[in-house]
Amino acid sequence: MKNPFTLLFTAGLAAVIAAPALAEKGPMKERILERLDTDGDGKVSLAEFQSGPRGSRMMEMADANGDGALTRAEIRQHRQEMMAQRMERMKERMAAREERMNQMFAEMDADDDGAVTADEMRQAAFARMDENGDGYLTPDEFGRRHMHWPGMRERPKGYR
Repeated sequence: MKNPFTLLFTAGLAAVIAAPALAEKGPMKERILERLDTDGDGKVSLAEFQSGPRGSRMMEMADANGDGALTRAEIRQHRQEMMAQRMERMKERMAAREERMNQMFAEMDADDDGAVTADEMRQAAFARMDENGDGYLTPDEFGRRHMHWPGMRERPKGYR
């Protein structure tokens, strides 16, 4: 017989993973039910639910010694590894954002004094919108898409 902790953890993990999708209506719910209903009877038994693909894959990833059971130490270690990976991705995103901010600041700081005045900010915004560099904004140049700095997905807060 399997360790009760392992059965409880696997069932709980499967429930956490599958419950939101099962609660929704539509194609996603149907696909998940089809995947879990391995005997094709239109219902998902506890055994089918426990042997779902994500729970098994997660179990394999966390089961450091490969004995088919998870200890608290293995769960803790797996969680720490997943958090470390997330932190690394977050650091990469933050570094990219910092680089974009530095580029924007350098573009706006016309006199290289380490500070951006309101005039410098307006001049940089005007220059960015004036695509042909003629010193005038035409209706084509004066559009919402030009109000963004490179790498920004949405307008900064405070802009309408």
